[in-house]
Amino acid sequence: MLRRLAHLLMFLAMFCIAGGHWALFQTVAWVEMTRTYSIQQGSLLAGLEKTFSGKAPCSKCHRIQDQRQKEEKLPALVKVEKKAESVLPVVVACLPILANATQSHPWPQSLSYPSRTVEPLSPVPLFVKA
Repeated sequence: MLRRLAHLLMFLAMFCIAGGHWALFQTVAWVEMTRTYSIQQGSLLAGLEKTFSGKAPCSKCHRIQDQRQKEEKLPALVKVEKKAESVLPVVVACLPILANATQSHPWPQSLSYPSRTVEPLSPVPLFVKA
């Protein structure tokens, strides 16, 4: 259940990142336009022609196009306006503290764990799901 939810959320995130929400909104607008124009024109074929001709976009199509253009104009990355001059004195001031810390707490000679002293059970027990 949790894995399905994770997959669903991942798919939804990828869908939105790829701009799928705009395609979904545009599809809804086209369906409504086709319905409206088919009723006005009297036939489904005439409604489809008017919908996809591009000559009579509805108000939803205009809003979708405006919002897509606004989204494309927004920067994808947020720039951090920090200068190295403001960070460098802090780093230089911390260097003596870091040098003393490594001298007072030396690394152990061996970073590996001791070998295993107990033999594993033989035969290996099998667990059965209840």
